[in-house]
Amino acid sequence: MFIKNEITVGDLIAMAGFIAAAIGLLFTFYQILKSNKHKRAEFILDFCKQFMDSDDLLKVYYDIEYGSFHSPGFASHSPEEVKLGKLLMLFENVSMLYEMGNRSGLPKRCSSFRNACIALGKNGK
Repeated sequence: MFIKNEITVGDLIAMAGFIAAAIGLLFTFYQILKSNKHKRAEFILDFCKQFMDSDDLLKVYYDIEYGSFHSPGFASHSPEEVKLGKLLMLFENVSMLYEMGNRSGLPKRCSSFRNACIALGKNGK
């Protein structure tokens, strides 16, 4: 069994093809990461837009934030219950993103949501 110390044209073409495929794979991986980051940013912007455009959600949020929210017992499908349900659904989506590890793009002030939930628990009794 002999080992030849020769490089043929076919070997060079195969090596060039392998290098091109590796570069293409790295470029694809980079594009996927960039696309995922962009999608997360779009989701957060849509969340913020939906939150800021809704006067009802802002009112419920600020009532909770400043401790003036009181729950005398909601009637089924009352306007207050619907508003609170929408607000909680929006924040549930953000918390799912946070738990999945998609923290980039989330607002730095996530503690205000935690404080609002604590206030809701205290004021809702």
